[in-house]
Amino acid sequence: MKIPKVTPLRNWGPGGFFALDLLYVVILVVLLISRQAHWLWIDRIQDPVGGIVPLGVPWFGALGAVTISMYGVIDHSDHWQTKWGLWHAIRPVVGAILGTVAFLIFIGLIQATGTTPSSVTGTVPTSAKGTSSPNVNTIIYLVIAFVVGFREETFRTLIKRVVDLLLSPGDTSSNPTVSITPTPVEFGPVIHGQNGDATITISNTGSGPLVVNGEGAEPPGLRLHGDPAFAVASGAVAGATINPSASATLKIRFSPTLVGQASATLTISSNAGTFPIPLTGTGQ
Repeated sequence: MKIPKVTPLRNWGPGGFFALDLLYVVILVVLLISRQAHWLWIDRIQDPVGGIVPLGVPWFGALGAVTISMYGVIDHSDHWQTKWGLWHAIRPVVGAILGTVAFLIFIGLIQATGTTPSSVTGTVPTSAKGTSSPNVNTIIYLVIAFVVGFREETFRTLIKRVVDLLLSPGDTSSNPTVSITPTPVEFGPVIHGQNGDATITISNTGSGPLVVNGEGAEPPGLRLHGDPAFAVASGAVAGATINPSASATLKIRFSPTLVGQASATLTISSNAGTFPIPLTGTGQ
């Protein structure tokens, strides 16, 4: 009997990952019901980190991550890229971790003000019969965990900026900082023989001038390599000086001549470093 070939997880399509997300939701619901109904000994699991972090925090972080994963699968189903497969597979784990870290940061900030945070597992009475409802702080902490899991990329960027600010060597008061949006640039489907345009914004979020290398510099300020269907349509970025809090725009054009996926990389070189921007599109 011939053993059927198993498709590697990385090569799954959007339908497979949507089914996986639904399975994650079922698992999360089962874990929730099991803890409340005293099944599978889950109710015996203690809150982690010495009881500081309620189990609901990583649970809501994972729920937020699965929610954004389902949204991403549906939104990009018509131009799916297999390189994001493993990322969708581990989303709940990442959401649980970052939700927990966000909770610890939030508690640390409260304690830094000299205030003792209320117990996140406590309840407050709402009637004379003793009926209770969750502590308001509990709801806040769980919402924070969900939001961080849902927008983990934004939270990771925030952590990176804070760490760079605290640990960067020397005097960085006059250094430029580059922010490029969007990256990567995804054109989606474009009918071959027609054009698709995308605008890239290069912003200087630092406190010193950002100088993009000129065309004759080594490396040049703008370098585009890959599929020739991509080209720089307009924009005076090469050789430009972008002051703090200012930005410059660059228009990239995708003109497919063949049916199928195409990719290239636009590299921007400046006094703040070199920044590669992946470009992808699909000719139809």
